[in-house]
Amino acid sequence: MIILFLLAALGCTAAEISTATFRTQTAMFGTDAGGSPCALAPELRGQINDASNPGHFNWHIYTRMNWGEPWYAGFRESQTLYRFKNQLHFERNLMPHMLGWFALRPDTSLEDAEWLLARAAGFDAGFALAASLASTAQLEADPNSAAAAKQFGATPAILAALKQWETARMARAFPPPVKALLRDNAREFHLEPAGPGQWDLRAAHAARFTHGATQATASSFRFEQPNPAQPLQWIVRSTAKQPVSGVMVEVNGKLAVELNDRSLPPGGSLRYVGGAEALLCDASWKELARVPVDAGPVLVSPGAVEVKLGCAAATSGALNLELRSLAPATRIGAAIGAARRPEK
Repeated sequence: MIILFLLAALGCTAAEISTATFRTQTAMFGTDAGGSPCALAPELRGQINDASNPGHFNWHIYTRMNWGEPWYAGFRESQTLYRFKNQLHFERNLMPHMLGWFALRPDTSLEDAEWLLARAAGFDAGFALAASLASTAQLEADPNSAAAAKQFGATPAILAALKQWETARMARAFPPPVKALLRDNAREFHLEPAGPGQWDLRAAHAARFTHGATQATASSFRFEQPNPAQPLQWIVRSTAKQPVSGVMVEVNGKLAVELNDRSLPPGGSLRYVGGAEALLCDASWKELARVPVDAGPVLVSPGAVEVKLGCAAATSGALNLELRSLAPATRIGAAIGAARRPEK
């Protein structure tokens, strides 16, 4: 199509454009006895033709339509609605479901990755993960991305999660009622292996708050915890361009953690998922230190939970707080559905 537009712009006649179109088609396809394009040329068979044009009559020249630009924002924000609408188009046209391209960035978290993987499982859709950030498009979006990619702290955990989710999806382990929940853009999930061909799927209840880092007093937040008693999980992430000192978290009036001799680095995070320690990470989720946590206050029962977040007053920026709790596990497995046949 682009070739045709260029030929028209150069003033080519309709006959010349028609000849160019025929030559392009016969280069890609074989010809029948009458010389018309027919089957895909043998040397092109077995290759993946990843396309971005959803127009009519294109299904026969590409393996899949997989458009979704990853360069403008994170996993959750870049052309999200467009990607989901495309799934209806694929369904109607009997085409493979694909969610488009997603770029692994320094600030991509494990939670962001599981958000994407849950949608992929719900739509039974593949996607392209741009992990080589030295591409021309990514370098235009972030000139420092190639060097930063070597220091992504969350990459091993993200790839491990991808392996579990995609193995379960390819084994058809997600039954239809579960897939319907996974398609809900507002829901969060966590998947854990539970033996050969078995996984535990947990719905995550999450809420997000913001504390102005320039404030001298702590901010109070109310979190409705709907799940059985468990350690409250949290991520505190700084948007400040300078280190933030004195970060503290209180749960139901009791101090859970306080950074007395350490600061939260610019763009850094304090992450807690249970146990006796929280992880202090830099802006790319690389672990810098482990900080003791009082496990008593963080064990929360169902109901309202009062959380305080504070820090020494900074000159700018904010602390973003994400609180999470997990629902009881739903066991899923390959035995529930038939295993996917290998692609020919």
